[in-house]
Amino acid sequence: MTAIQFILFEPAGMVKGNDEFKIAAEKMLRVIFAQLKTLKTKKSDW
Repeated sequence: MTAIQFILFEPAGMVKGNDEFKIAAEKMLRVIFAQLKTLKTKKSDW
């Protein structure tokens, strides 16, 4: 998570190619949030 935060909040022009990493980080966060939402709404069989 720390790496994602660093990528999302660093200045846009600081590193060449940062925009592709930012898009990937945002997609990864969407996946993580969807998984957490699923875990919260569904009861585990364990």
